Amino acid sequence: MFIPRYYEDLNTLHVGCEPNRSYFIPASRPLDTTLDNRLDSDRLQLLSGDWQFRYYGSIHDLDAEVTAADAAYAPRFFDVDFDTAADYATLPVPSVWQMHGYDHNQYTNTRYPFPLDPPYVPADNPCAVYRRTFDYTPSESAPRVYLNFEGVDSCFYVWLNGEFIGYSQVSHSTSEFDVTEHIAPGENTLVVLVLKWCVGSYLEDQDKLRMSGIFRDVYLLTRPERMIRDYFVHTNVEFGPDDEPTRAHISIDFARGGAGLPDWIDVTVLSAGGEPVAHARAVPAACMPDGPFPVHARAQLTLDAPRLWNPERPYCYRLAIETPDEAITQLLTISDLRAVAHDGVQRVVELNRKPIVIHGMNRHDSDPRTGYAISAEQFMEDLLLMKQHNVNGVRTSHYPNAPHFYDAFEQLGFLVIDEADLEAHGANDAYHPASSVPQEDWKRAAQLWNERIADNEDFAPAIIDRVQRCVERDKNHGCVLFWSMGNEGAFGVGFERALAWTKRYDSRRLTHYESARYVESGGHDAHDYGNLDVHSRMYPSIAEIDAYFAEGPASAAANPDGALGENGQAAGGKVKPYVLCEFCHAMGNGPGDLEDYFQAIQRHPGLVGGYVWEWCDHAVDAGRTPQGRREYLYGGDFGDYPNDGNFCVDGMVAPDRTPHSGLDEFKNVFRPARVEDFTLTGGDSPDASVTLRNHLDFTPLGGEVMLMWELYVDGVMQAYRLCDDDPTQQAMMIAPHDAGRVPLIGLPPLVHDGKVTLVLRYVTREARWGMDPLFELGFDEVDVPVAGSAHNQWVRQQHEEMLAGDERGAAIQVQRAGASIVLTGVDWRYVLDTRTGLFRELSYRNHQLLTEPMSLSIWRAPTDNDRTVREEWERAQYHHASARAYSVSARAVASSGIAQAAESGAVPRESDEQGANMSINAVELRCAMAAVAPAVQPIARMQTTWTVHADGSIALQMDVERDTEFPFLPRFGIRMMLPRAMRNVVYCGYGPGESYVDKHRACWHGMFEGTPPTLGEREIRPQENGNRHDCDWASVAGDGVALIVLRGDGVQPARAFDFQAIDYTAEEMTRAAHDFELEPAGATVVSVDYMQSGIGSNSCGPELLPQYRLDEPEFRFAVTLRPQSA
Repeated sequence: MFIPRYYEDLNTLHVGCEPNRSYFIPASRPLDTTLDNRLDSDRLQLLSGDWQFRYYGSIHDLDAEVTAADAAYAPRFFDVDFDTAADYATLPVPSVWQMHGYDHNQYTNTRYPFPLDPPYVPADNPCAVYRRTFDYTPSESAPRVYLNFEGVDSCFYVWLNGEFIGYSQVSHSTSEFDVTEHIAPGENTLVVLVLKWCVGSYLEDQDKLRMSGIFRDVYLLTRPERMIRDYFVHTNVEFGPDDEPTRAHISIDFARGGAGLPDWIDVTVLSAGGEPVAHARAVPAACMPDGPFPVHARAQLTLDAPRLWNPERPYCYRLAIETPDEAITQLLTISDLRAVAHDGVQRVVELNRKPIVIHGMNRHDSDPRTGYAISAEQFMEDLLLMKQHNVNGVRTSHYPNAPHFYDAFEQLGFLVIDEADLEAHGANDAYHPASSVPQEDWKRAAQLWNERIADNEDFAPAIIDRVQRCVERDKNHGCVLFWSMGNEGAFGVGFERALAWTKRYDSRRLTHYESARYVESGGHDAHDYGNLDVHSRMYPSIAEIDAYFAEGPASAAANPDGALGENGQAAGGKVKPYVLCEFCHAMGNGPGDLEDYFQAIQRHPGLVGGYVWEWCDHAVDAGRTPQGRREYLYGGDFGDYPNDGNFCVDGMVAPDRTPHSGLDEFKNVFRPARVEDFTLTGGDSPDASVTLRNHLDFTPLGGEVMLMWELYVDGVMQAYRLCDDDPTQQAMMIAPHDAGRVPLIGLPPLVHDGKVTLVLRYVTREARWGMDPLFELGFDEVDVPVAGSAHNQWVRQQHEEMLAGDERGAAIQVQRAGASIVLTGVDWRYVLDTRTGLFRELSYRNHQLLTEPMSLSIWRAPTDNDRTVREEWERAQYHHASARAYSVSARAVASSGIAQAAESGAVPRESDEQGANMSINAVELRCAMAAVAPAVQPIARMQTTWTVHADGSIALQMDVERDTEFPFLPRFGIRMMLPRAMRNVVYCGYGPGESYVDKHRACWHGMFEGTPPTLGEREIRPQENGNRHDCDWASVAGDGVALIVLRGDGVQPARAFDFQAIDYTAEEMTRAAHDFELEPAGATVVSVDYMQSGIGSNSCGPELLPQYRLDEPEFRFAVTLRPQSA
């Protein structure tokens, strides 16, 4: 092999690399170098751009070329005079080669995409050669030259002007090479060989599409001979008796370069507006040779009454470091972080002496067109969208972000878990004989997980190296609250040493590593967890969280998965803070349990909050179909094996950053305030007020938002007001975490009857973070009591009209015809199928309302969160369920009452007391029915009554008795295929977005309209979507006719119904693997359900909570179908 096989050598991680250092961009004078402003520095020469490129399917192909060139005494690819000719293409740097047609994409979640055989990787290791030339002009004041690569996957060899410079791995970290002795004035040739796999790939088994190449910036830095090689900023805040900051001490430690430090180092702290507020000159310091940081000089400054950084008011000072030949400028944030047990037992995390709640996101670098290569503009788009949805934290899952991106975290205010580029999940997939108990197999595998890598001495240096690279690079960013050792790699000697080093190097930050829970059988006491500050969990159930705080961290109820390692118990009987590093898995339609986790966070001060998995769907944009549909591809679509399908499509936003309904749900669950009480005194001028709880951690409520109210009666807005008056503004100045009473001024007189609600909206006071003034940050909906009936009066009116029509309506003709009962009125004709107990035809004023017979609706296209219970649903044959009628009887209903049931087969008639025949103005059809499916007993039995009224209205009352041997139902109701011309939908219920019994916090009760395309939510893998929960009525209209659905039958009270009007059947959404494969039904698919079961987050989380399952043994489903002219 023409190169040393460093890529399979655990003892050679880097060759020729400079020691780790903090990220900074020097310049010849003080200069703003945040984000892409770094390109303005005269000491940075960007080498990104178009490079010459050639891909090889195997390193051996390239090796053969080099061997042949050597034999022919010809230039090799890394030689300056090598002729690229026609064999080389052009590829942009940064980029990943799979997104440019080379190699193929592959997606795996936990499994290694290559044999589990460390340190070896596939012999035919794909690779690529990158070449470019650049000009260099020497500088007397900055003669030293450093070549920086900010991200290369997976490892790379570097040549400059034909000389080998070095080798490095760790994809998401900066590798820096001193090329001073190799660079020449004028034109230079830089060649980089990138390999797809290396031994480091065993530590980069993150849940992502596997891509390769130089995916972050490449640049040169020119620096003086005597320079600051590294520096470490420390801040210490003094607090007064009221926990307000009185003074901040800033200490900056400097490490020298090879030729020593400059003659002087001046340090200035500037305000956010650029005014100097403190100044000091560094003085020499005695360097401790065995210290964690080599301190050769130190500058110390003091700020009185400092402005502390927090995610709500992320105040950033600027730090200017000047030397004779160089200036370094960076953001400076001042804050105080601690984990403290005020009660002597339960530790809580406090920032600036205030308890915090993290409502964050796990964020991968991912774009459907550029893959891992993410620009600062793309990154800012993500962060601004997060801020607009009340996200206050980011976990850099599962690797450090580009180094300059942390400027944005600080400027916008994000609480960051900075995670080392480390995951060894695939070691958990080693083959073991299976038993018949999957849960026990999982526990056994978890107890063998750490054997190959985490607790392997051979891997310990590589594990420590990755943690050090993360911590040392990002140490001067105050937005980082937690150093994370990585993700899902189990626990052992490598991580123990990495934690010990981290706490010694930086004792101010907290340490994090969820996978410390996984050790060998009987190995709890064999490992040291003392350097781990928080107990971190992924996807625990609410019961597990409650048990942690009620029964103790070591209780079986808190650890039902049998993990044997770190459990949250700290020294001295203390209990560690609890962090949800991943929760509410956002795959597909979901998550549905955000509110439940919010309530758990409120119950337990030791529960710091967490980071939802995850921010965006991972997919590859393959263009558009001939029909114009966007084609997004996922695992298995690239001929990749192994693959994990669409498990990468699990974000709060689509690949193009269109928010999913789950993000709207998140936004309102974590709104800045909540109503705790509503008080109303009636009269012509109602006197109303609310008690608001401020859920901000640092800011008085009125300092962040203003209040706006909207009054709704039966779903229609009657009045609204922006509460910008002085009494309300003063009342809104509620301290963080406190509650206060706020008047609601200007409410109009209230109606006597009707469903009255008040929506209180929290809107921004000022433009910020891409939000205009009065941008909504959340809302509350309050039921307003009325003196009379609190039911929707329009529904009542419709039912009254229906019943009144029986008094004056024309007679209904009823006849049996084979397996049908035909009912005919003046301008309508309906046919009930006596085999199913459901209507086969509905004709109203010469409009056919059904394009196919009505059906019983039990199945829903499984959501990703149904992926586990789906197996039980299919075993129960729910996907083949249908209606079966055993008997159908008809009887007439006259205006004076209900007669006896007619004998089977006879036309129903009724007589008055004098024996005279009365006209039939309503007909009642009673059906003994069941929900049946092949191979299984009846799923449920139903006593169904259809009452057909003179005006054509049909009232349904269905008493359902479930067989409780079956799993809970996906849904229960009726489905109607209406003509495609009926596209105009109006409904009164939760809106404007989709809603379910557990997922409706982004919705309020109102009257909303749309069409099937706008009422559905497109998912990359088709699944249940577009439901509307808690509806009082709905209307589907078009071509001059409308079908109205009303809550109840007009006789007895009934619960609101779930409603859906979309273009696709559940069967079609179950069949199609991709959104672009869906075939429209050719009809408007209308489902009217007693309810659907909730959504939950069981795609990678706990089972759906019992209260959201449709598993009642008995229930009554009652609605009215009322056709009308549109």
